[in-house]
Amino acid sequence: MRDSVERKALLERRARPGESPYGIVILDEAHKARGSATPSGEREPNNLLQFMSRIALKARHVILGTATPIQTDPMDLWDLMKVLGSGADHVLGDDLSRWRNRPEDALRLIRGEVRPRAEADAWEWLRNPLPPGAEREALVRLHQAELRHARHGRGHRPLPCRS
Repeated sequence: MRDSVERKALLERRARPGESPYGIVILDEAHKARGSATPSGEREPNNLLQFMSRIALKARHVILGTATPIQTDPMDLWDLMKVLGSGADHVLGDDLSRWRNRPEDALRLIRGEVRPRAEADAWEWLRNPLPPGAEREALVRLHQAELRHARHGRGHRPLPCRS
């Protein structure tokens, strides 16, 4: 998506404090959004991937549609996972996560080419994106409130968190 009036309007949309400008963003043909390797080894996103990454930060929910998430390189899949993980640490973890910072190692692990050498190493892969234990109480209270709301016949009320 090149610089256009539409792109600018979508990315500049604002919301009330504590809300997302978009409830859900559905992006089809997501496989066309990908990065390419630079001489320094970094991934350079194409225009569509840049747009998708920015719009995902403005949405509570993101759905990517594609039948072929890997077009030319397994890192294409990681590009899309990063879009899904924009503002949603439970997808790939927070900024310190190995899933975000070491995607090549993650792919080797997923393919079974390497295994964690010790329990502590395996734990480093598992613990982030797992939510901290303190979040459990908040999630339980939120779920209980949702159930009470539904029991009183008020219908479905959207949860105030991104999934």
